[in-house]
Amino acid sequence: MIFLGAAIGRQQLSRRLSAEAALDVLETALQDLWRPPGRHPAVAYALTAFAGAPRTTNIGRVTGAIGMSPKRFIERFKIEVGLTPKRFCRIRRFQHAVTRAHRGQAVDWSLVALDAGYFDQAHFIHDFRAFAGLTPTSYQSARTPFQNHVKFLPSD
Repeated sequence: MIFLGAAIGRQQLSRRLSAEAALDVLETALQDLWRPPGRHPAVAYALTAFAGAPRTTNIGRVTGAIGMSPKRFIERFKIEVGLTPKRFCRIRRFQHAVTRAHRGQAVDWSLVALDAGYFDQAHFIHDFRAFAGLTPTSYQSARTPFQNHVKFLPSD
C-alpha cells in the first residue's frame, strides 16, 4: 500500500471517499503504474529478421547477431511468441508456399518449394503434411476459393 500510496498521493488517501470513489482512485493509480511489457530486444530483432527474409533467415545467424546463447534465445522466443523460432520459421515458409500455390490453377510444386525456401522436395512435402494434413497434390485437388480451406471428401 505504501507503493500505491506514493502513486495515489497522500491527499487522496486521507480523504474520506465512498467505496466506489476509492475504487476509482485505486483503478486510476493502477492503470498509471501498469505498463504493458515490451518485447525482449532479441525477440523483436528476430521477428524483424524473420519478416524481412522469411525464407532464408538462419536462426544461428540471428542468435549470433544478438549475442545470446541459442538455448536462452529459444526459451525467451517461445515465452513471448508461443512457438520455437524454428517452428515459427517453418510455419512462415509453409504459409508462403500455400499463398504462392493458391495464386494459379496449374502449380509447379518444385518451383513453389524452391521459392518458399525449401532446399529439397522431401522437406517441403514433410512440412506440407505436418501443417496441412495432406500432400501438396491432394491440397491442389481439394482446395477451395479460400486460401486456407480445403474440401474433405469421404473416402470409399
